[in-house]
Amino acid sequence: MIGKIKSNIKEFNLQDVYIALKISSLVVLPFAIGIINEQASYYKGININYWLFGVILSTIVALLIYKSFYMPKGYKVKMDNKSFVIVLLGLIFLKSGGWLISWLNNFKEPQNQKIWESIWADSQDQLHYYVIDSVVVAPVIEEVLFRGILFFAVYMLIKELKKWKKWKFSDKTNQYITVILFILVSGLFFSSVHLSQSFLTSLPYLFAGVTFAIIFVITKNLLITITIHAISNLTSFIDITEIQTYKLLFALLIITLSVLIFSNIKEKAHS
Repeated sequence: MIGKIKSNIKEFNLQDVYIALKISSLVVLPFAIGIINEQASYYKGININYWLFGVILSTIVALLIYKSFYMPKGYKVKMDNKSFVIVLLGLIFLKSGGWLISWLNNFKEPQNQKIWESIWADSQDQLHYYVIDSVVVAPVIEEVLFRGILFFAVYMLIKELKKWKKWKFSDKTNQYITVILFILVSGLFFSSVHLSQSFLTSLPYLFAGVTFAIIFVITKNLLITITIHAISNLTSFIDITEIQTYKLLFALLIITLSVLIFSNIKEKAHS
């Protein structure tokens, strides 16, 4: 009996424990992140020091969880000159698609947007706190959950299906299935957590979720989708027209492209 126990101890593999924790955390962590997000949300009467601590803690914890457990090999969380160009192009595409969907839906606002606008209107003196909540906390936690962790979950699902004898797809096909399934599920989950009174009014969130997922797959950089998400949320607080928004985005895009081209020319001149 003792010999059998010793044999089992020798076969004990910490890597197996790590993998088990990683997979089981797919169930636990979304709830944990949701609790952190709820605690980090701003409410009247809350101690501002506690609230700021919650904001900082929730964003740091979410990013650390992603980088430590779920960031695939070859993926990153950083910004460079090209990243800023992608962010601006992504914003233009996101805003254009959102505007088109709103036009097709006779510019009806989703229930989620109406609720937040009502809260902002009744809480003008606390508006800057809601800006931080919407522009810092929500983008980080939602992107970690609906892009970072969800991508890992879909990847693990396909990996397990590959062990099934009837699952006879090639590795290339499995990659396509993983990406397509992730994009669809990511869009559906993202739209489902934003209150909407009908399918049509949920389309802007579905489109946004799909857009973020596609950008994440193409760039392999969660910080890019976080930045696009944050700036998109920020525009909700700025009282400017759609035309003014596009003018600003295109102006920033031209400036960024100019800086990028100038930097490349300078690097070639010194090489």
